[in-house]
Amino acid sequence: MKIKFKKTFIFYFILFLFISFLASCKKTESKDYRIKGEIKNYNGTVYLIKAIDAIYYFNNFIKDSTIAVDGKFEFRLSKKNNIPLPFYIETAQTRTGQFILEPKNQQLLIDSLYFNVKPIIISENSTIQNEEVILGEKLKPFLNEFKIEFKKIRGNDLPKDSIEKFSIALRKSLTKHNYKTLIDFTKEFPNSYVAFWKILISQMYNGYNEELEKAYNNLSNTIKQTKEAKIFKKRMLEAKMLQEGNLFPEIKLSNIDSKELIFKVFENSDSKYILIDFWFSYCGPCIAQFPKLKELQKKYSPNQLSIISISTDKTKNVNNWFKVVDRKKITWLNLLDENGTETSVLGINKFPTNYLLNKEGIILEKDISLTDLEKVLKED
Repeated sequence: MKIKFKKTFIFYFILFLFISFLASCKKTESKDYRIKGEIKNYNGTVYLIKAIDAIYYFNNFIKDSTIAVDGKFEFRLSKKNNIPLPFYIETAQTRTGQFILEPKNQQLLIDSLYFNVKPIIISENSTIQNEEVILGEKLKPFLNEFKIEFKKIRGNDLPKDSIEKFSIALRKSLTKHNYKTLIDFTKEFPNSYVAFWKILISQMYNGYNEELEKAYNNLSNTIKQTKEAKIFKKRMLEAKMLQEGNLFPEIKLSNIDSKELIFKVFENSDSKYILIDFWFSYCGPCIAQFPKLKELQKKYSPNQLSIISISTDKTKNVNNWFKVVDRKKITWLNLLDENGTETSVLGINKFPTNYLLNKEGIILEKDISLTDLEKVLKED
């Protein structure tokens, strides 16, 4: 009896260990997914980069860089988010366009090292890939029209100010068509993460827009109840404060002496108009505006115009911010939103971005060209 009991005990003990091993394997397998990639004519470090604010990824990365050997590389990602997420690949030579990875094993084929080319994604039964094709086809006519009209502008011998004005008008028209397409697309595909990330990224670069909010509202409760969507909705409502007709919000900033303050527009200007200019110290187009801004300041300050610049430099670049302000002899009010903490919450991620306000701090216009700003000042 004792021998029989001993054999039975050993049998069940081994069975228990075997079942535990299988469960452990299954558990390990479910924790992560693998991205295998091929990149033509490249050996070296490959980076998998978050395409949006890190707050949406919830420590998704297990490893964010790897080495390509004979053009082949692999990433392992956590399923902590368990929803599709946007990324791009970066190498020492270039970076790809944005793409969406589903939380499952898949392959990336990077056929070109040209900047902003999207990789080919091989993923079985991919809803994401199907939706991207459908949305891309819907957006294609407007993009093609934009390219044709833009070539016409570049081909004409127009003054620089006219080219700038027409380019802005074309981009606004393309954006308007894209947003209307998103509204229709989300009605047809309310469970689309392709649409969700498109809405989020559009606000990230262009700020709040009513059409984007309509498209977001068409999304299903399944998406809206995710942690990512809840973060976005909070930010969308905060960015909504920067609509024309609203009072420019109070934000926490630092001055040139590194002293923290709560910035209130009406406490910093008695001028009829106030231009809030968002920039950072390594932004070429931002710095290129300074000569014209200095000219406008000399002509119209202090009665008609006050200029307030808000830098979004990262901590490691704050010293460069000091240097640029000093080297360019910028004498108007300079403030710092270190790491763009407040700015990104308000949906300002494109630079330069400006807001024209009246004396009371009411927003009159976003991204006014300096040529149009001068016309406003001359008329008054």
